[in-house]
Amino acid sequence: MKLELKNERLNPHLKRKELEIEIDHENEATPQKAALVELIAEQFGHTIENTDVRGIYTHRGAGKSRAKVFVWAEKKVINEIAGEQKKEESKKGSIETEPKAQTQKTEAAADEKKEGD
Repeated sequence: MKLELKNERLNPHLKRKELEIEIDHENEATPQKAALVELIAEQFGHTIENTDVRGIYTHRGAGKSRAKVFVWAEKKVINEIAGEQKKEESKKGSIETEPKAQTQKTEAAADEKKEGD
């Protein structure tokens, strides 16, 4: 398996490098994220703990894939951002469930009216 760096961008606000890597895996399955993290850390000189593979996108019918990888300056930053994303997801989930609960109540009330008539 060969790795080729296609694009490297520094994101100083989030303290990370954003890499786009092309993976040549002829006659092999698409690599797993864990295996790819180890290869990237070894080949590009990063630590495994600070390397985060965000996605692997395989070209259909070809033994090539592209991976989007974040290399964080500090592990602390990874944990902070992951925590913020979880908070946002939980807020979205609670907002979405309220209208569903109200809809169910109005449907139940309508059913009771029909039964009463």
